[in-house]
Amino acid sequence: MSDTVKWRALLVLGFMVYAVLFEQSWPWGILFALWLWPSIREGHLVLGDDLFREDDPALFWSSSLFILSLCAWLVLSDLLPLMELL
Repeated sequence: MSDTVKWRALLVLGFMVYAVLFEQSWPWGILFALWLWPSIREGHLVLGDDLFREDDPALFWSSSLFILSLCAWLVLSDLLPLMELL
C-alpha cells in the first residue's frame, strides 16, 4: 500500500461534495471535461462500449464533442446568470 496521499483524488471528491451540497452544476461540467481529456488524447472513449478513434472515428468524435458540449452547458448554465448581476 502506498504511503503517499492522493491529493488530486481528495480534491476531486471535495469538489463533488461541494457540487452536491450546494446544488451546483458547473463543477460537474469541469470534472467531466477533465475526465474526457485523457480519452481524447489516447483515442479511447468508454461510453457503454469501448470506442476507439481508429476504428470508428465518426462515432468517437461525435460522442466526444457531444460530451464537451454538455460540459459547456453545465458550466454556462450556472455561471452566465451570475455574470448578469455584475
